[in-house]
Amino acid sequence: MLLGVLASVLIGVSDYYGRFCARRAHAMTSVGTAFIGGLAITSVLLYFVPSAIDFEALVLGAGSGALMAFALSAMWHSMAISSAAVASPIVAAFTALGPLVYGVGAGERPSPVVAAGIALAVVGLLAAVIVPDLAGQLRAGIAFAATAGGGSAAAAPGAGRPSPWRP
Repeated sequence: MLLGVLASVLIGVSDYYGRFCARRAHAMTSVGTAFIGGLAITSVLLYFVPSAIDFEALVLGAGSGALMAFALSAMWHSMAISSAAVASPIVAAFTALGPLVYGVGAGERPSPVVAAGIALAVVGLLAAVIVPDLAGQLRAGIAFAATAGGGSAAAAPGAGRPSPWRP
């Protein structure tokens, strides 16, 4: 539980910092700086922590990282031009749809309870993003948030699953 709370706090702080930076500089510059720092930390950890990394893992990690950089740029830009109250629920919903679409594509079918939950989430999402004060930037904020959620969803399905390229 403590690890979950810590992760939530750190994600919230990073989103706040990202929005703050995206209002002062281009969102891609903010994300690039964060990812360079992450690459430096990862490089140091790879030296000290024993691991078995093969070429396939590096390619999958690079692809996922590129998608996440794109998604974070879109999310932070959405937060900077509209509102976190608009961007966050859209990004969360689209990110959650990724595993759902992946599962349905793999042959799984949601139960009636899950389908009802999905419908309720859509209604809640629509209710959450109606913010009359942001009329001019609302459309752009929604578009960037949906793009961010789609990028996050595209980067996530392969995590923790066996590689499709290995027999």
